[in-house]
Amino acid sequence: MPAGFKYNLNAPEVVEEICDVQTIHHKRGPYKLDTTGLTIGTKLPRFTPVQANLTTRMVEVVKNVLVVEDAASDATSIKVKKNSLVEAGMSLGAKSNTAVVSAIDKSNSAYDAITLAAAFGEAVAAGDVLYEAVALVTGKTKAGTKDATSLDIAKGSGVVAGMQIVVGETTYTVTAVDTSDANKDALTLSEGLSANVSANTNFTEAQKSVPAKTANFVIYEETKVEEGIVLVALIMRAFEIQESKLTLPISAQDKVGLTERFQFE
Repeated sequence: MPAGFKYNLNAPEVVEEICDVQTIHHKRGPYKLDTTGLTIGTKLPRFTPVQANLTTRMVEVVKNVLVVEDAASDATSIKVKKNSLVEAGMSLGAKSNTAVVSAIDKSNSAYDAITLAAAFGEAVAAGDVLYEAVALVTGKTKAGTKDATSLDIAKGSGVVAGMQIVVGETTYTVTAVDTSDANKDALTLSEGLSANVSANTNFTEAQKSVPAKTANFVIYEETKVEEGIVLVALIMRAFEIQESKLTLPISAQDKVGLTERFQFE
């Protein structure tokens, strides 16, 4: 080797192709990443699904997780692919129901085990994609009388007309909400109470599955989450995407938002 010359003998990094790279079309200009709920120092992989606001140019990460083992409808422990963005306290949506994550065990090298506060009430299968869901409304009742079609509840629960709530083991449809009283909210129900209801009885919105966010773009390159402003580049079109190579999965709802601009295999 001639004196005075230094050679880089490290092999170049090989980046596995996720899609037909010739079909990638970048969104013009950088977007600002909303790092709320993300761990500083972690890295978002290429093709992380995001919801971008084209007016504010802000980007929020869509948090999905891939199920790696079948689980029964009454299961409160779900095995999922490692290194997801799921965290304790998050509401997860399955096919039609929502459950709250109470803990995550990352000790196994092959998968992470998510513990649910209550079961989904429906089976999930390996390959299913769970997604961050809108949290269910909860609250406490005032005393109610059997057969009454009205029920008073504590203020500020978030119940709205058209919502279904579960009191005890019975589900009721709320047809109207009167918030004029400073001390309580009054619900009108489409059917009478099946039994007397005690004061301070817990109620919850009937299980449903509504995504908190859905993707309309994906991140172009691996991005480190840092303090301060983090800018990301977005992909607005890509074809022949190989889902098995994605680090973070894309849900069925995301695919609707991504439209025909993205084609999956």
